[in-house]
Amino acid sequence: MKKLLLFLAIALPASILFGQPLKKVIYKSQVVEKNGLVITIENAVSTDHTIKFKLVIKNNTSDYVVFKPNESVLTISGKDHNPSEKWLAIRPNDKETVIINLDGAGYMVTENFDYLLDGLYSVSSSTQANVCPNTLVSPSATMASGGFTCSADKFYKKATARTDIKFNCSYNGSKVGIYEPNRVMMKMKDKTEHKNYHSDFSPLVFAKGDTKGFMCTWKDILTSSGDMKTDDMTIIWHDAFIEADLKKIPAQKYTILYDEDATKAKK
Repeated sequence: MKKLLLFLAIALPASILFGQPLKKVIYKSQVVEKNGLVITIENAVSTDHTIKFKLVIKNNTSDYVVFKPNESVLTISGKDHNPSEKWLAIRPNDKETVIINLDGAGYMVTENFDYLLDGLYSVSSSTQANVCPNTLVSPSATMASGGFTCSADKFYKKATARTDIKFNCSYNGSKVGIYEPNRVMMKMKDKTEHKNYHSDFSPLVFAKGDTKGFMCTWKDILTSSGDMKTDDMTIIWHDAFIEADLKKIPAQKYTILYDEDATKAKK
């Protein structure tokens, strides 16, 4: 009899366990440190149409780390699934968060599932950045360097208080491209350089053939440096564009533990 009950607990859908339909199944959080990275998996839940969790990657190394979520694998009830979230780059001594999400039926299971964290790569901090020509801020601004080709988008505003220019960049190099917004500066007529207002935005990662957009913004520049509306503004890209070879970081398997108490409490 005990064996029969155990079989039913595993085989029956989560939606009919505990005597009434479940709205969601909850799983336990965990934190693991390995290979210079601190991996946090939290807020893992499944419903009748999705399973998802928050993955936080803290990079304690001196190198960039690139994560390709599509190379990671969730194994649920014996079946493998690859998420489709966008690639991301984690700066040295920084962290990034991504929501790993699978949509579809059949994911709401009252059992543990596995997550193979694959698709992590390191980029040496000594990688030589591209040498980029300076770019005059204008509606027709362009920049080309290595495998990157960038041009101003239609979104453009140049005013005394604030200037915004959006670029669309394509990458057709043979490596992986990284755009680092915190390295972009703008020079006014008095030769002073001013940081991109969006320098706190995350880096962008480009595979061959990718086109992505990003905004450069400057605001509240003292008029003693010049008037952004009427004076020339020159973008100094510095080391903002990188083409890198990737070094694979060994994959690590995590078992996401079913939290029965928390699930029952949410019925």
